[in-house]
Amino acid sequence: MEGQRVTFRPKVGGSPAPTVAWYHEGSMVAPDYAIDVQEDGTLTFVCVELKHAGTYRFTVSNSAGSVQGQVRGWEGQAWKEVEGGGEVCI
Repeated sequence: MEGQRVTFRPKVGGSPAPTVAWYHEGSMVAPDYAIDVQEDGTLTFVCVELKHAGTYRFTVSNSAGSVQGQVRGWEGQAWKEVEGGGEVCI
């Protein structure tokens, strides 16, 4: 998995349009040379590194409320399942 491209695309919808924020081990994910975060909530690891291992959570929110989901984490070989993910509509 290390060195590969990995993309997460949560399907979100709502009115008004919600925002998506990603967190890694409790800290907000910031774009850098290896990570791209799109306005639609897509999180892409351009080149996965060992430092990217861990739990990723996302929060989808708008004025109607918020919901959370998570990717359990990367353990050297594969990303584990998504919890609370899928289609999110608020």
